[in-house]
Amino acid sequence: MYINQTAKPIITGLKAPRMSIQDFKDMIFSEIIKDKDLIEQKYISNCCNQAPDVEIGTKDSDWLDKFKKLYDDPRYSDNIYDIIESYIHSVSYLEINKDADASCINFSNENSNYQGFEITKSGIPFFLCSGWGDGESGELCYLYYWDGKDFRFYVPIKGNLYNPLTKDAIGTWGGYCDENYKPYGSNLSILSKDEMDDYMTGDFRYVMTQVYPNEVFKHLPTEDNIKLYEKILNNDLEIDYSSCKEDFESRISVI
Repeated sequence: MYINQTAKPIITGLKAPRMSIQDFKDMIFSEIIKDKDLIEQKYISNCCNQAPDVEIGTKDSDWLDKFKKLYDDPRYSDNIYDIIESYIHSVSYLEINKDADASCINFSNENSNYQGFEITKSGIPFFLCSGWGDGESGELCYLYYWDGKDFRFYVPIKGNLYNPLTKDAIGTWGGYCDENYKPYGSNLSILSKDEMDDYMTGDFRYVMTQVYPNEVFKHLPTEDNIKLYEKILNNDLEIDYSSCKEDFESRISVI
């Protein structure tokens, strides 16, 4: 079940150079190997443990050649993707709603699902991921690209599990998620102003208006509707990666 299918992306004027996916990967590699702390912490502990046939340490004279060999080996792509995201996320900039940094979006990438490298029809490569926090339902799609000067971090709206009213991934603990709701029933007059504001912008009403746009009664926080919302949240909602990629492609052009 998908939401945000009619969402219009907010950002305009994003630009990036055209390059191949391999050139993009090689550029990331050249930056990663400059970060010795990252190599020690992420590469040695994660990637090498998954590659017992390759003995390597950063003090070895040929460690760079061995690292490049594993970097390009599809058998270890998840481990390499973990290193790539660790590096890019630490140096990238947020590109949504014209905010300057990732702190304005409430989501966690304690757990990641790597879709891998893709490229737009115009030839701009990007690294596509999704992330969520431990014990959360709030999986969010995001991607990284190179704008010719910096790595950038972009959160699509279309097709994503994203609440643009609160700037939350749907179902995050920090957002106004299902755990915050009480079954007020259909009598909204008993809500305080703050409770009404939370109801109007929170995940429950946002998701239910997306899924049932013409069934107004399902937008009310009754006990049955909240149970239905929890089922949708935990079992039915999915990221529409095709729409997320369409969102990005519609916002970006070649320098």
